[in-house]
Amino acid sequence: MDEYGGIYETSKFNINMRKFLFIFCSIILFSSCIKKNEKEYLTKKEILEDCKILENYLKTSYILYAENLKMNPELINLKDDIVNSVFTQNKKEITIEDFQKAITAELVKKIAIPDSHLTVFSSNKINQIFSSKKLYYSDILFIEKNGKYYVYDSSDDNIRIGDEFTGNVDNLFMTIKNDICCYQYGVMSNKMIKSCLILVNGNSYQIRVFNTKNNNEQNNYDEKKSVIIPNIDFAINNNEAAKAFNIPSDMSNYNLIIDLRNNNGGIIDNCIIYLNELLFSGNELEKLNLLNKIQTQTQKTLLSGNVLQANYKLAKERHVSKAILFRIKISEIFFKLFNIKNISDETKNTDINDITLDYSKLPKKIIVLINNQTSSAAELFLADLYMIGKERVVTIGENTSGCISLIGNYKYILKNSKIGICLSNIDERSISQLQNPKFKGELKGFFPDYWTINGDISDYIKFVFKE
Repeated sequence: MDEYGGIYETSKFNINMRKFLFIFCSIILFSSCIKKNEKEYLTKKEILEDCKILENYLKTSYILYAENLKMNPELINLKDDIVNSVFTQNKKEITIEDFQKAITAELVKKIAIPDSHLTVFSSNKINQIFSSKKLYYSDILFIEKNGKYYVYDSSDDNIRIGDEFTGNVDNLFMTIKNDICCYQYGVMSNKMIKSCLILVNGNSYQIRVFNTKNNNEQNNYDEKKSVIIPNIDFAINNNEAAKAFNIPSDMSNYNLIIDLRNNNGGIIDNCIIYLNELLFSGNELEKLNLLNKIQTQTQKTLLSGNVLQANYKLAKERHVSKAILFRIKISEIFFKLFNIKNISDETKNTDINDITLDYSKLPKKIIVLINNQTSSAAELFLADLYMIGKERVVTIGENTSGCISLIGNYKYILKNSKIGICLSNIDERSISQLQNPKFKGELKGFFPDYWTINGDISDYIKFVFKE
């Protein structure tokens, strides 16, 4: 019995071992086949073909191509300059990484208009052509008296309390210290810096600066009579978005606190849905949609066969109706057949004053927390809040990403290298929501009313409520 049992167990072990070895060897063989089939190097013919495809995508699918060409005529030579750059590297074999670097470098040289969405990407790396600017703070604070600014707090031996600031006031950013409204000196940069210059009493001094992100754990702002929205998901389906919150019907008796920090946006149509739910208890959707159409009447939209093809793919992924898919596909075929590229810039004559929203429902204060990762649809949502809430809206944190002026972003893939480029087909730089002094432009975004990086957010909110 023992012997039989021993033989059985050994046989079972051998069978399982053979299965394991078979599966293991199959995985190794499959992996080696995949690796063998992966394209490691590109031929000159493949690079030339991909450059032509890239040029076609830029000309037919990028809303800013013509404008960039006017500002930098060298953009017309992009294809040839990429090829020359790749083949002057004295390499016998050109990798996909080499090709991606060359594309990125030439776009950096030739694209003049800041565009946060413009990126070159592959399975291994994402290259941004432009980077958002962040505020690098000093620990030197000023208070304002009769239009002049004097040192309130300083750790630098050369800069003393009471000294007068004689530099550019654009470098002074409002904050709160010891329950006092004051100004912190800093500089905006898209590169990491550790020091900068400051002018005090007519003298220039080198001082250190830092950039520490908001500590999102310090959310002790549970004030009485406040409705707190810790997160807004702009990526969810429109129908689900309308059911996202449980808002009191008497919001006019409450303050509203919305946390948009680290919110990268999503579907822009959700902005109006959320505004309707948060500010008007779901009762003003039709008017808000009309208001949005009027406010965005100056945006420009580019349509082409490539754009419509990308639009069809996105619509299919979002499971839109077959009727809409059919219309997009027919339009795509028509545009491709006749090689059409159209930029619409329609102006509507509807008067914004014809729309009467029930502003009596608005919260007493609308406090929005933002930082450098607040971007895209989240920024548009903030712009809409300003449009409706006006002086009720107060922002706290850091400047937003500045990723809102150009939307309708689609990814286009090159045939041989599989390198992709993200291009926008909608230009929103002229829409009414962005004609806002708080918005400082692409890459800079919206500047907050009160800047903070390490302070307890509740101190700032209490200050706003008191004000």
